[in-house]
Amino acid sequence: MFLARTLWAAFWISSLALAETNKTIKILGANLVEPDIEKQTWNWGPDSRCRLLAHQSIVVNYKGKELLLFDGGLAKFNYQRNGEYFEVLELNPRTVIIDLSKPFTSRDFIPISQLKKPLGVPVVNRFGLWEGANQGSILMQGGHFYDAEDWRNSSYWLEKKDIPQYSIWKYDLDTSTWTEVPLPTNKSSFKRGFGGAAVSVPSTNQSYYIGGLWTPRSSNDSLDGLAVPLSGMLVYNHTAGTLTNESFGETGMAYWHGSANHLKIGKKDGFLIALMAETGPGGVPIKDDPVINDEHGSSLSFRYVMLYDLDNKKWINQSTTFYNGEVPVSRTRFCGQTVYSRETKTWELWVHGGMLMEPLGEAAPDTWVLTMPSFIWTRVEMPDSVVRMRSHTCNAVGSQLLIIGGYPPSAQVEKNATCDPELIKVVDMNTMTSGSHYTPGTVYKTPELVRKNAEFHLNRVDPQSGWADDELRDAFRHSIGDPPLSRGIIAGIVVSVVVGLPLLVFVILCAIFKSLPKFQWPPWKSAPVSHPRSPGPYPQPPSPVPTERTFPAPQGPGAAGAGPPW
Repeated sequence: MFLARTLWAAFWISSLALAETNKTIKILGANLVEPDIEKQTWNWGPDSRCRLLAHQSIVVNYKGKELLLFDGGLAKFNYQRNGEYFEVLELNPRTVIIDLSKPFTSRDFIPISQLKKPLGVPVVNRFGLWEGANQGSILMQGGHFYDAEDWRNSSYWLEKKDIPQYSIWKYDLDTSTWTEVPLPTNKSSFKRGFGGAAVSVPSTNQSYYIGGLWTPRSSNDSLDGLAVPLSGMLVYNHTAGTLTNESFGETGMAYWHGSANHLKIGKKDGFLIALMAETGPGGVPIKDDPVINDEHGSSLSFRYVMLYDLDNKKWINQSTTFYNGEVPVSRTRFCGQTVYSRETKTWELWVHGGMLMEPLGEAAPDTWVLTMPSFIWTRVEMPDSVVRMRSHTCNAVGSQLLIIGGYPPSAQVEKNATCDPELIKVVDMNTMTSGSHYTPGTVYKTPELVRKNAEFHLNRVDPQSGWADDELRDAFRHSIGDPPLSRGIIAGIVVSVVVGLPLLVFVILCAIFKSLPKFQWPPWKSAPVSHPRSPGPYPQPPSPVPTERTFPAPQGPGAAGAGPPW
């Protein structure tokens, strides 16, 4: 009887597994699966998430805790209803927050918050996220309102006539609300740029957005069938609330689909470093093909990087060197992050993934690391499952590069792409290996391969081709001292001091007492037999928009509640 029951249980389990494998999955737009937005409960939990691309992510230090946030973009969710299985095509309306003070695994992590935006707050892709003042908020601007046929059945899709003009929105981490930021009266002169590069400099309370494209889906008055490259760089002052457009790169040229980071070097504000993917004459319309929309401009080489002197407000093109003449293939829609090694006192720019522009849609097969100040590139091999992707984002946290989202490279977004169970992939930059476990409190060290290729053993500190600018050279030489520690590292040091200092004092006192001469009673007097005594010694302002639009956190399924959960 026991054997029969065991065989029956095995048959039943195998039948369920086979049914799960052979289940029919319908791939449909969100409104076709569930037209009632209040009942659209799919989210970024482990059982529901499937794919994410063209979003943005950022890491902020909020009240002494590092948080990873991602927002917007295109998504696919797993959803089951009444025995039916769906892959839901959705414009991602959720602002997702992950606590980086705790370890997690790629497959099982659970966000501490994933607020669904109320209707009226932009749900865009390829936009920019900025750190708010004191890192108590994030700001969203740029991007465009996606219009691919398969994602058009979303509650957050807009007809062109309803697409708003340029705006900046702020998400407050204290109240979990989105608010439109008042802008100067000349805000109509600014265009919503798709595919620009965003970076913030918290020490100056300023943020930047480089280039981008003004596409047919950027605003209700943009050109049909044409995209306009935007030259210049938007500069937002969080304190004064001012927005300006400053020059960027070569005069008259525009840039898009790249990365921008801040280098804390020199005596004052430091430099921005930008590695852009595509370029074209600014203001000259180019064809925007809705079928193949991933190549608009000419590719840019990795033979130089652009740096912006924040103190002197000038752009510099610094030449780079390739180890053994191995040149990176030009690519687009990659991600890039800078990290600092206190051990070698060098900065590294990690460039991950992307897709080639020739032939269009083929995957970029590798990761590259630019070490500075020698400006030497090193090629790093990674497993295909980690590197062959595009339209992802990455964030460096300690020694780990967190890869968020991404999609198989192709000339257009394929709705049939298989689900990826690991929404966040983890690359250990120290060992140049990939994994699925995130560990807080790690410290970045320049990998051995990069040290060798960058000729650290020869004490090389200058570019082989020479310095393009004296101020840039002096800034790197001034930065022999380390930049400020991150709050995560500071917290680790504080814990070590709190725990270790009392122990150190105890050891020192023990050593002192041990070195003292031992007390002996005089020979002519016997020691007392009671009540013994212990031996030893005694111890700038704009013209604001008159009203502010605030959207509180909604209630109901998937709502985040009225306040932050951390």
